Amino acid sequence: GLLAPVVARSSAVPFYSTVSGTVIDTADLDGSYWYRNLRGTVEFEAATRALLADGFQVFAEISAHPVVATGVQETIEDAGVRAGVVGTLRRDEGGLERFTLSLGEAWALGADVDWDVHWDGVRTRRVELPTYPFDREWYWLTPAETAATAATGNAADGDFWAAVESGDITRLSSVLEVTGDDVEAFGTLLPALATWRRRRTLRSTLDSWRYRVTWSPLTGADGSVPEGRWPALVPAGHADDPWVATVLGALTARGLRVERHDLTGDEDTAALAALLEGPDTTGVLSLLALDERPHPDHPALPRGLAAAKDLVHALSGTGARLWALTRGAVAVDSRDPLTSPVQAETWGFGRAVALELPDSWGGLVDLPTAPDARTLSRLAALLGGTEDQIAVRPSGAHVRRLARMPLPDQAPGTDTADAADASGADDDGIGGWGAHDTVLVTGGTGALGAHVARSLAASGTRHLVLTSRRGADAPGVAGLVGDLEDLGARVTVADCDVADRDQLARLLDTLPADLPLTGVVHAAGVLDDGVLDGLTPDRFDAVLRPKTLGTGNLDELTRGHDLTMFVLFSSIVGVLGNAGQANYAAANAYLDAVAEQRRAAGLPVTSVAWGPWADAGMATADVLADRMSHDGLAPMAPDTAVAALRAAVAE
Repeated sequence: GLLAPVVARSSAVPFYSTVSGTVIDTADLDGSYWYRNLRGTVEFEAATRALLADGFQVFAEISAHPVVATGVQETIEDAGVRAGVVGTLRRDEGGLERFTLSLGEAWALGADVDWDVHWDGVRTRRVELPTYPFDREWYWLTPAETAATAATGNAADGDFWAAVESGDITRLSSVLEVTGDDVEAFGTLLPALATWRRRRTLRSTLDSWRYRVTWSPLTGADGSVPEGRWPALVPAGHADDPWVATVLGALTARGLRVERHDLTGDEDTAALAALLEGPDTTGVLSLLALDERPHPDHPALPRGLAAAKDLVHALSGTGARLWALTRGAVAVDSRDPLTSPVQAETWGFGRAVALELPDSWGGLVDLPTAPDARTLSRLAALLGGTEDQIAVRPSGAHVRRLARMPLPDQAPGTDTADAADASGADDDGIGGWGAHDTVLVTGGTGALGAHVARSLAASGTRHLVLTSRRGADAPGVAGLVGDLEDLGARVTVADCDVADRDQLARLLDTLPADLPLTGVVHAAGVLDDGVLDGLTPDRFDAVLRPKTLGTGNLDELTRGHDLTMFVLFSSIVGVLGNAGQANYAAANAYLDAVAEQRRAAGLPVTSVAWGPWADAGMATADVLADRMSHDGLAPMAPDTAVAALRAAVAE
């Protein structure tokens, strides 16, 4: 045949075959070998392991783009040996620069590279390395240390602390290698040490969970005023609003090409899209949040928010970015009044849009109710900057940030058992709920509300009123009531929709005079997740209703009561946003805004933006917890979450 004259011969270079997975004599590469090469299983991993076993440490894949390098690296890692793999070229990187980089990688792995040959004919120069030693700091993200380790700062003490936590004196004696009278001495010490350890670990966990929203002055140069056409959409009823004219006039004066459109309120997505058409449309200004009137068919849904949802749909494919302007929706400090919790819903909504449709998102800008020339002078340039959550005030522009908020050093009850006992707390050193006659817990028959109710009863609350839309027919109510009564609390379970003002007012009128209302925990909520295209007004209204109308009713109708506690169960979704939860993000942003208003008015309030709870009790919530855990937010153990809540209330 054609190949008959070709004869294989032995090679001086070892040949590791992927047919046999071993080193072979190349003189055996005959027709039978190549037949088996075509028909048999490729023993690539076996050949790689044979190379590693024989001491080879540098693997180079010679190809136009790495194909098998990943497999080699996985085999190296599984074998647990010191070796590495490099390529030569990459797709779209086929020149000398890429090859030289690969050669350098091989050299760093220990390959003997003849650089004189490589650079032969190329003009080069030597450069000095830094004279200071390399820090060799590791910047790869690794899982955070456990709270238990953080509490002691030494993972090597794990056996000791495990023995302490178990309360087993025999185990502790074995770890410490003590005998005789010393065992009895340690037995006396063990309960106090175990309590200290438990409290220290809990505090460390709570510290790692706590963050707060802050507003930092925007420093550095402003961005440039963006070019192109900027349609500005003004909601119905605000055509003659002097605030609108002032803001848009200031933007025009600074060089922004503003094209004002006064809407009638009847525009659908197609009509809005027509207003945005044009090749030079680079941005869209939405003033729709100014329309705080309830939707005619959905009382919990503001018209401005409903229109904003339609506007996001209309933006699809335009390439323009949406900037939403609000008025008094945020407060940058205690002297800055938050005047509109309803417009704060647009901030929660916008944070979700930013994650779901990043190519259509520009940002959020909040302005005061009476902006002066100094405030407005910077607005146009901010639209061309890199920040996307900004509050502009006379003192300058402020950008939204998250900052850690560890427990105060002298947090109530965190250091002594006496403080815990005095406040009615569990034996964990965290401040308690305080003394309460009647506490109203909305959503009190749900999983989260039930955890809170048990903690309140254990702390000595005399009367618990648990509300839900199903009342006594809710699953597990009989067992919950029995638990609470065993803890010494009187329990009322009410079928009450707190979003219905009349129902809530009637319930409050029935409270016993000898057990006045002293606390409220608003834990009611509904989830109905979906992408923006599928979130109908009905689905928005259903999620907003218990959060916004319910909170508003509770805020209004309890102002005549001498409350010492008003707790709102908000969500991290309102703070950070989450794709597929624009309605839930808007609802919880409202809660946080109401909390700001109550705080400014000197009223008791604690709003906690919860991450996912373990065993939240709703299938949708459990799915959300799974999704968030992939983003690094592990579900919180309910007992620890309740301790975090008690600590927040105690502050």
